[in-house]
Amino acid sequence: MHWFKNMAPGDIASNGRERLLSFSDSTGIKETSFSKDIEETKVYEKRWYILAMFTLLCAGQGIMYNTWAPIQSTARAVYKWDAFMIDLMPAIGCLAPCLSIIPLGWLMDVKGLRVAVLLAAGGQFVGALLRCFPPGNNPWLLSTILICSGQAISGLVAPIPLSGGVLLSATWFPSSQRTISTAIVMAGASAGSALSFLIGPILVDDVAETVVANNDGRYVLTTEQENTYFSQIGAMFVMEVGLMGILFLGIFLHFPDRPPKPPSRSSGAERADFKLGLSKLRRNINFLMLASLYGVSCGVYSGWCSVLDQNLEEFGVGQKFAGWLGFIAVISGAFSGIFFSLFAGHFSSYLKEFLILFMALASLSILTMCFIFAKVIPFHRLLLCIVFGFTGFFVNGSVPFFFELGAEITYPVAEGITSSVTKFADYFLQAIFLIVSMGNFGAKWMTWVTMVTCAVTTVLLFFVKAKYNRIILDKKQTVLPD
Repeated sequence: MHWFKNMAPGDIASNGRERLLSFSDSTGIKETSFSKDIEETKVYEKRWYILAMFTLLCAGQGIMYNTWAPIQSTARAVYKWDAFMIDLMPAIGCLAPCLSIIPLGWLMDVKGLRVAVLLAAGGQFVGALLRCFPPGNNPWLLSTILICSGQAISGLVAPIPLSGGVLLSATWFPSSQRTISTAIVMAGASAGSALSFLIGPILVDDVAETVVANNDGRYVLTTEQENTYFSQIGAMFVMEVGLMGILFLGIFLHFPDRPPKPPSRSSGAERADFKLGLSKLRRNINFLMLASLYGVSCGVYSGWCSVLDQNLEEFGVGQKFAGWLGFIAVISGAFSGIFFSLFAGHFSSYLKEFLILFMALASLSILTMCFIFAKVIPFHRLLLCIVFGFTGFFVNGSVPFFFELGAEITYPVAEGITSSVTKFADYFLQAIFLIVSMGNFGAKWMTWVTMVTCAVTTVLLFFVKAKYNRIILDKKQTVLPD
């Protein structure tokens, strides 16, 4: 995303002759000055097209990751799976990105957005395509292998859409629109998850509605029933691979690296070298704490939502109701992220305060869920929908603020590597959460753990020292005389 290859890290991209601002307290860059004619900034209408394509890519990733949560009862019956396999699917979606996230962060920062986004779209298409191959004589075994492979391939490229939103916002949008742009991208992933909660139950019938489970909770299907359910799941796969193929073609035809001129002064500034930037991140205690808190709260919450149906089994509700709960949570989170980002654009120096408020309210919402699951509060579907909506509203709504605050604290480290490291904390802690569960300890404890992680995050956020380096650079202008 660098327009000025000959400029030192932290130089300013704007009109006239300017002084290099000092961020020595957080980046180690010493104050200096220079006299140089610098290209003017400009905002392009095309940025909304770029944002739309990237948001659709995030939505595709959300669909791929959350394929199984809305149809897990039927999937367990058709593929001869148990709770372990249902937990394994999102765990693969978390572990695979842990292997690729740092190399892909380098790819985004060094090779540019077009190469990275094409790779992500291609990976999602291939991952979706693998699930569509005919099963042969052993449908449940071969299909399971292909499904796991597709899940892994999709997960390997997931860091690009799910952590690249901050880089895209910095590359194409002025400082006043960066937070809302990032929020829209994050909402894309939420929208994909929400669509999967609708698409799955609509296209795939709930086995619990027609088949009575054995004493061990398993569903025994006739050959005809098995073929019917397998065909329904296959149709869902074909529809998804078609959507991924169209998206890949659209990105291939037009998705430029960057605009001809930078949209803001901090956007046009040369970022620190990737290796140097990674070294700075390792020494930045504020950033490391923020990234860890993001993983502890939002990562664990995402893992909890991905196996929600297990929490509801004892209440006798099916996968369709669980799907609607997931839909309500992610849609409310997407709405809150965008809505509050509009205010954050005017109060951009209060990202930390937004996060503390969101996490505190999220803790209270999830605590109410704990009481419902523990039957301290009487179970009622409408109450559960309302409370679960609030959990998504506050937890998912906080995501863009975590990423934008991380980019502010670490500037001039490039946004690609900063957001990648932040997302790594999410993947890693979510994977641990899912691996520990793996169908062995029931489901109630998951809700309590999720509540505790949000509460702990609320308290520890007070100890994160917020620094708004990019905002200072964009607002402050020291012009040297001609």
